[in-house]
Amino acid sequence: MDNDLAIYFRNAKDELDCAKNLANNGFYRGSVNHCYYTCLWLVRGLLTEKEVFTKSHNGAAMLFYEHYVKSGDVPREMASIVKKLLDERQEAQYDVRSNFTKEDVEEVIILAETFFDFIESKYNSSETKY
Repeated sequence: MDNDLAIYFRNAKDELDCAKNLANNGFYRGSVNHCYYTCLWLVRGLLTEKEVFTKSHNGAAMLFYEHYVKSGDVPREMASIVKKLLDERQEAQYDVRSNFTKEDVEEVIILAETFFDFIESKYNSSETKY
């Protein structure tokens, strides 16, 4: 694994750990945000490997689909996770009436973990720890 990609994995792992800590302390909206950023760091890391860069959230999701899902490198279900987490993040961040329950957040964390584990198993060919 390229050292640059390792940085993205480390950042994604930090986001996932933050999401879990926030959820354990009842901060569900914040947890949802961090779950999404877990995926965003990984998506941007993979895009960087192909020298593809974007600053927007939707752009990252679209380019990930274009470069990794359409080619068959990543299954569509992983793109669905990214989309679901983007939608959940939008609600948590911008909908003042959003109200996530512990159960909602547990499901979102599972999605983020699933995405992280898949990307790590497929693209972390070394024993690099982050």
